[in-house]
Amino acid sequence: MVQASNLTPENLTPITTSLDLKVTYAVRDELAKSIVKFKAKAGAAGNSRREYRRVVAMASLPDFDPNTPPDPRDLDYINRLSSRL
Repeated sequence: MVQASNLTPENLTPITTSLDLKVTYAVRDELAKSIVKFKAKAGAAGNSRREYRRVVAMASLPDFDPNTPPDPRDLDYINRLSSRL
C-alpha cells in the first residue's frame, strides 16, 4: 500500500468500486419512503454481497446538495453508514 506522503502520478492507480447504481437508486428510494412512513428524522440502508465481501449499495438520508453544503458539524447531515460518533 502506498503511503499518502509518497503519492506520485506514476504510482497512482484507478479505484474500482463494487457499487451498483441501479441497486443504490432502489435502496435510496425505499429508504426515503420508509423515512416518510415511519416519520423518522433520518435513516441509513445498505446492501452487500457477503460471498464476495463487497458493498453493492449504500444510502444515508437526509443527504445534501454539494453545491450548497450544510455546516459540517450539523449532525442531521452525517453519513450514518460510514461515520463513527
